[in-house]
Amino acid sequence: MSNQSGSILVVDDEVAIRENLDLLLSDANYRVTLADSGTEGLRRVESELFDLILLDVMMPDRNGLEVLKEIHQISPETAIIMITAFGTIENAVSAIKAGASDYVTKPWDNEKLLLDIKNGIQQRRLQVENRELKRALKQRYGFSNIIGKSEKMLKVFDLVSHVAQSRTTVLIQGESGTGKELIAKAIHTNSPRSENTFVTVNSG
Repeated sequence: MSNQSGSILVVDDEVAIRENLDLLLSDANYRVTLADSGTEGLRRVESELFDLILLDVMMPDRNGLEVLKEIHQISPETAIIMITAFGTIENAVSAIKAGASDYVTKPWDNEKLLLDIKNGIQQRRLQVENRELKRALKQRYGFSNIIGKSEKMLKVFDLVSHVAQSRTTVLIQGESGTGKELIAKAIHTNSPRSENTFVTVNSG
């Protein structure tokens, strides 16, 4: 198993910037890939998955904010930190709205940049874990995992599908062990509120 902290793509047209970031990030145990233009950066993103991207705003071939939007479409969960020599509040706001996780100006403080990178990668990994957990829960509490293909159970599934789309309060009754909580979780999983937490309260 690799002991590396993560993979980072650096997209900047300045050789000195790329070399400095390569040295800084390699010393911090990151696997670093370099791209000297927005076009090259996009090509790298299309062929490889990165934990985080450091993306320059001003490049000769492409505007960094445009590249940011394209990267976000290709790899929406990858954290992106914009870097620029011309920091303004307007540019920072535009970058965040376009999907950047942070925005730093040149010259930057190395310690702060490393902290921002660490936080960005942790946030990305939490998003991936959250997505995988929700997918697992959806599979666990989907209709295909509820035993029973009788006509009565099919009617229950049909009722659950209709109820799940409404905000109506539902009372589920049945003997102990008949799957009331499983049906409740199926309603939650198939509802528009599935992104929210399912909370079980023992009223006994």
